[in-house]
Amino acid sequence: MCGRSYPLPDAVHIIDEKEWKQVINHDSKVNGMPLCPNCHRIFDEVLKPYIWEAFKKYGVKNMPIGWSKSNKINDVSDMDLEIGDAN
Repeated sequence: MCGRSYPLPDAVHIIDEKEWKQVINHDSKVNGMPLCPNCHRIFDEVLKPYIWEAFKKYGVKNMPIGWSKSNKINDVSDMDLEIGDAN
């Protein structure tokens, strides 16, 4: 996306791997694209939720659930991970 070239680009899943496998039954190169590490994060954390919202308002049906929210690890709370006081 940014035009930078890296010796080993990140491979980003367009549709979340688990979601893809539930529908297609196997992973596929068509569900991925090489991006630099920064663009990978932007795609997962920013673009997917914005695209999902625009498509939803446009009336697109059967969109990937994984696109509805950011994939940022920071969005996961301690409660979601069942981390708490051991006492």
